[in-house]
Amino acid sequence: MADDYTDCEVSGIDLSPVQTVFVPPNCTFYVGNVLEGLFFHEDKFDLIQSRAIMAGIPADGWVSYLQEVKRMLKPGGWVQLVEIDPFLKCDDGSLPEDSAMKFYTSVISEVVERKNGCLCAGLGLKQPEFLKEAGFINIKENHKRAPTGWAEGMISSRHHLH
Repeated sequence: MADDYTDCEVSGIDLSPVQTVFVPPNCTFYVGNVLEGLFFHEDKFDLIQSRAIMAGIPADGWVSYLQEVKRMLKPGGWVQLVEIDPFLKCDDGSLPEDSAMKFYTSVISEVVERKNGCLCAGLGLKQPEFLKEAGFINIKENHKRAPTGWAEGMISSRHHLH
């Protein structure tokens, strides 16, 4: 984003300092926890993108998180939420039900949901409701398939993983 829009100020936030040292001069990274509120003033951003944080926001915390996002947006600003449904699906049926990949994603999702109380399955379908409850308007949904692919060895039954 910072490379494409050099006249804009771009800020990134993560729980840990994992960002690269090679960033454009108009980009700054901060360490912060969105569940604890953020230090940016009100009406700061034109656009906020929230991406791949489903494992860190408890199901009952989405509305308050989005209210914090709304607080930081300028009037007329936009929020873009990008999350994935971690459960693998296959249109042509070539991914066996007992595949290692399906087993792996189901274990990860169960741990995230049980340990953190987070939503994995169906989060994308609930986000419009959360946005509305947080006070957003003009909510638009756009669901896309994301082909991942897999190698023959990765789709073998989990019984053969020993």
